[in-house]
Amino acid sequence: MSALSASAWGAGDGAAAQVMDQQVMVGRERERRLLDGLLVAVAERGAALVLRGEPGMGKTLLLDYASADALAAGARVVRLRGVESESVLPFAALADLLAPFRAGLADLPQTQSSALEGCLALAVGPPPNPLAVCAGTLNVLAAAADAAPVVVLVDDVQWVDASSRRVLLFVARRLSGEHVAMVLAVRSEAPEPSAWALPDVDPAGFPATACRTAGGPRRQAVPPGAGRSGARHRRQPAGAAGP
Repeated sequence: MSALSASAWGAGDGAAAQVMDQQVMVGRERERRLLDGLLVAVAERGAALVLRGEPGMGKTLLLDYASADALAAGARVVRLRGVESESVLPFAALADLLAPFRAGLADLPQTQSSALEGCLALAVGPPPNPLAVCAGTLNVLAAAADAAPVVVLVDDVQWVDASSRRVLLFVARRLSGEHVAMVLAVRSEAPEPSAWALPDVDPAGFPATACRTAGGPRRQAVPPGAGRSGARHRRQPAGAAGP
């Protein structure tokens, strides 16, 4: 798994989104509206969306658009990409996802922190409890989102290792009470997203003349954004339903 970008704080002036508008594919109004709605709503509630389609249909550019939009709104963005050669390494993707939030492991219940430390090779112990790993990941992201919304963007999910994918889907289905949004991009040959119990959209194909990109480097203003005040009661989801 490859972490494409470290988590970053976005400015609220929309500069990044304006630059991204110049290089996003034309004819993607439906998908952009869905992403815009997801990112606007994350200030109040979390949600997840699956982008499914053949290679070259614009899934990565839509993730680029979502990243710029989220940064401009002041969210913290973590962007990941599955790598086929690492798909056999258990929890490789999870390690990249949690890298910016590793300090938060200390605030988890002992069962969850121990499970995450075990699967991330931070401690020696028995095989980690799968539910504790899933619940601990959800709690880490939810706690980080107390400061500012967190947006997780994952490309090439079909190559994410099975252990990490199970955690990602568990978290994605339980974001409604958190200020966390997740967008998963996956190729069509992967298992049907309907089996994942998540909303999905399949970007339609487009002719080469129907796209444009900006030739210059993308600019992103990333000074620290204002966090949300007031801590919310942190639930203990260790007894929640399994993935």
